[in-house]
Amino acid sequence: MSSNINLRNILESVLHLMEIAEEMEEGKLTGKQKKEYVMYKMKGKLGILLPSYKYEIETIMETTIFLSKIGRKININNISKNCAGCFNFL
Repeated sequence: MSSNINLRNILESVLHLMEIAEEMEEGKLTGKQKKEYVMYKMKGKLGILLPSYKYEIETIMETTIFLSKIGRKININNISKNCAGCFNFL
């Protein structure tokens, strides 16, 4: 992760790590172990800043899992085009 830590970088890193965890010895890791893997890797990226972003990281994971389970797809490009000013990290 670059020295410029922001929610966009956090989001991209968490999603990337979740994809890696999902592919690791498929079927051998529990959901809890996958979450622990992502948190461990994010601790390596963020170091002492992890507690400052822990809530956001957990929220990203929970939301991603929820959307995946219900099969919901979101067209992010349309959201960001029409609401770029809604979120300070876009």
